Formats: sequence, structure tokens, C-alpha cells
Amino acid sequence: MSTEPQPTSPVRGAPSAPIHHLLQLEVLECAAGRARIRFPARDQFYISNGTVQGGIVATWIDTTMAFAVRSLLPRPEMGSPTIELHITYLRPVRAGPMLAEAQVVRLGRTVAYVEASLFDAHGRLVARGTSTQMIREHDRGRIHPDGHPREEQP
Repeated sequence: MSTEPQPTSPVRGAPSAPIHHLLQLEVLECAAGRARIRFPARDQFYISNGTVQGGIVATWIDTTMAFAVRSLLPRPEMGSPTIELHITYLRPVRAGPMLAEAQVVRLGRTVAYVEASLFDAHGRLVARGTSTQMIREHDRGRIHPDGHPREEQP
């Protein structure tokens, strides 16, 4: 694990997660329940048929929806883990960069419902997603200061 301090995310000083660095995301907008994020289609994300692996596409959509929800939360130490995720794949993803756009449809006290779309480099809709996210305080006792989970003790 890295001992370097993790940069903050664009969501009001919330810590940036290590997955954000892996995805090399570029946040274009993150405010008022909306998020727009650009993702490169890195070589490591492709499978043998020349398309981006479906789990990566789901991760791009899920990440963008989480940013949209986090933009509405009152404190940076709050989070919104996904408790339900639905992805509809509309066409193969062959080249990047990708643009994901998400909008919070409903934000309650404990649950948020979010919708998102993913567009390819030509502006074509390639996937849609919806999610339900739980609104809660982060369990900072389980998170190491570098942003990684602490190892479980027996």
C-alpha cells in the first residue's frame, strides 16, 4: 500500500478512492446531483474480441452515479455505497475516451436512486445504468489514512 497522501476528490474535499486512480477518470462536472466524467478505454480494459470488458463499463457507470449522489450529501465524510446496480449494454465499447453522465432522480434520507448514460468517442449511447445507493456515514475506523481498507484482525 502506498504511504503517499491521497488526493481529494472533486466532491467537497472527500478523499479520492484508489479505484479513481486506476480508472484515470477526469471529472468534468460534479454538482447539484449531476456528474459528467470522462474515462479512457485503456489497453488493460479490453478482452480478446477487441471490446472493453463489461465489468469495466459497469464500473464507469457506477462510479459516475456515485459522484452524482456525493455532490448532494451534506458532509464529505458521508458516502453512498451501491446496494443495487442495473446495466443495459446497448452496443460494444471499442474505443475511448468514454463520457458518462449521471443524474440523481430521487434523494431520500437513507437511499438515493440514480440514472446514467455512457457515450463512446463518437457520441453514441453505448450503455445505460440505474442504481440504488445507501446514504450513510463512512466507517473511517476500517479505512487506513492512505485510503485503503485496513486488514481485518482475527
